[in-house]
Amino acid sequence: MSLFDYAPGSAGASPPEGPQVDPALARLKTTAGRLRRRFVVTNGISAGMLLLVSLTFGDTLADRVAGPLSLGLVLFMVVGTVLAVSSVQYDRGCRAHSDPQAAAWRAQRTVPSGEEGW
Repeated sequence: MSLFDYAPGSAGASPPEGPQVDPALARLKTTAGRLRRRFVVTNGISAGMLLLVSLTFGDTLADRVAGPLSLGLVLFMVVGTVLAVSSVQYDRGCRAHSDPQAAAWRAQRTVPSGEEGW
């Protein structure tokens, strides 16, 4: 039991009907979850493909492609590039979608300038 919950059997105190969810906060959580899922799926697929290729072809990944670069190293660099590009896209998505929603939600929640907080 939380410190802020109503004590069981207390006179005149009844708990609220259900959890009150702010619609703006719910939209923000949905947007952040969608961006996070896209980031994780993109990087998971690229890492899974590298693992699948390395398990399938085995020693073929040690073949030289150009100079000191082997096929495995090239594939690893591709996965690193996908990770870098997807993290930049995740950051841009957060800035474009989540940040404006968070700013609007914070503006709703701010205390007017004439009132004191705690």
